[in-house]
Amino acid sequence: MSADIRARLAAILSIVVAALPSISQAREYTLDYQATLRLAAERAPAVLAARGRIDERRAQRAGAGLVLPSNPELDVAVGPRLQDGRTTTDFALGLGQSLEFGRRGARLALVDAGVGQAVTAAQDALRLARRDAALAYFRVRFADKRVELARLAEGAAADLLATTERRLAKGDAVALDVNLARSALGRARSATLALEAEREQALGELRALLALEPTDTLVVTGELKPGGIFDLPVLLAAASRRPDLRQLDAERDEGAALARLGRGQGWPDLRLGVTWSHEESADIVLGGVTIGLPLAQRGQEARRVGAAQIARAAEERLGRARAVDAEVRAAFAAYQKRLAAVEAFERDVLPLLDENDRLLARTYDAGQLAITDYLVARREILEARIEYLERLHELVQAATLLQAAAGVLS
Repeated sequence: MSADIRARLAAILSIVVAALPSISQAREYTLDYQATLRLAAERAPAVLAARGRIDERRAQRAGAGLVLPSNPELDVAVGPRLQDGRTTTDFALGLGQSLEFGRRGARLALVDAGVGQAVTAAQDALRLARRDAALAYFRVRFADKRVELARLAEGAAADLLATTERRLAKGDAVALDVNLARSALGRARSATLALEAEREQALGELRALLALEPTDTLVVTGELKPGGIFDLPVLLAAASRRPDLRQLDAERDEGAALARLGRGQGWPDLRLGVTWSHEESADIVLGGVTIGLPLAQRGQEARRVGAAQIARAAEERLGRARAVDAEVRAAFAAYQKRLAAVEAFERDVLPLLDENDRLLARTYDAGQLAITDYLVARREILEARIEYLERLHELVQAATLLQAAAGVLS
């Protein structure tokens, strides 16, 4: 074996070995609607980041909960004493510790309010991630149904061409009819490819939302229909507990804790200390107390900022609650209309489509219908089926937005 061949084989082997870890780590996901929501909760980047901030906030409790506000301080002093022509060395050691009153509980309350904000922010991030994942899931299923319908239309166009060619052989059709049938088949194939491209784009959007690896395989299954029956009073009650509203409650609690901390800063600071010194031949031990008088700095800023935050959070929550209520009511009304549109289509249109399909093929095969009339009728049937898929897609989108607005999408 030549050196060149060995070098090429070695290069190929190194590429294969490098690819093995990624191949072994590749996973296959088969997702229906519920599995999509579960995976969004597990993998959505915004959700993971928000959950990480909870730990950051909780870590602040380690410092806020300390009983002593600062470390003890050790003072050392050394110097010569000149007396009567003699030089002696004096030295002193001092140990002091600062104490505070009325602040530790306020600091802990401040941290706990921050943790509450982080928790509710993570819950709201999960609500929005589930909403986006559900909408992306239904876009994929809508694209799947459109591709299926396009392939059926392509099959019908192929049957039309075969029928027209048979009629041409019998003398019952002309070359123009065959050309029209071939053109219809080409357009149907092109439409299928275009819709497959749209499906790939929708699938890519879902993969991005779920943070899947490039090597992961994704298969999406399920129906293009919403589940459950919605009751407006129940939805409104659930919406009143939405995470973004509770986050404002946590901001109000943070303002209260900040004001409490400001009040605690109005208490005097206390510093206890003990000093031992050696002067000439004497040992001296002194105890001391230092009191910091809160005359200039009495926590005015913290109290005022806390009070302003309480007022702002309360006002913002009131406005947000009204907006949420309006959002749910509008989403419910839209859902009701979308549902009525689907039901009307299923009642008045769908039963006729299959029958029209059969009649159209039979009539043209019997030579009772011109190809131009056939193509017009076929296009009308196809557009009706597409319209039904669009109505279904609009319905599941409306249901998703309604559940997300009420905070019950799970």
